[in-house]
Amino acid sequence: MIMEKKLYIQKPVNEIRYFRELAMYYHPEDTPEIAVRKLRKYINEFEELLNELKKLNYRERIQGITPLQRNTIIKYLGENDETGIPSA
Repeated sequence: MIMEKKLYIQKPVNEIRYFRELAMYYHPEDTPEIAVRKLRKYINEFEELLNELKKLNYRERIQGITPLQRNTIIKYLGENDETGIPSA
């Protein structure tokens, strides 16, 4: 079975409104499903970030994110070209 990868146009960071878009911002080389899985895993392992997001009503299965949640994630993880997020 050959999996076909769709091309996703990356939005400017200030226009990101969905967790999937943010995941693709950090992992543009992956499919959206894999990118989401990687970003959620990393957030769950980063206790300080997770606690901060919980104060902002972050829930793991929520699809939309607020600008404050998005900015908090970027504050902790950095811009996509300077992030230390592991790729696996």
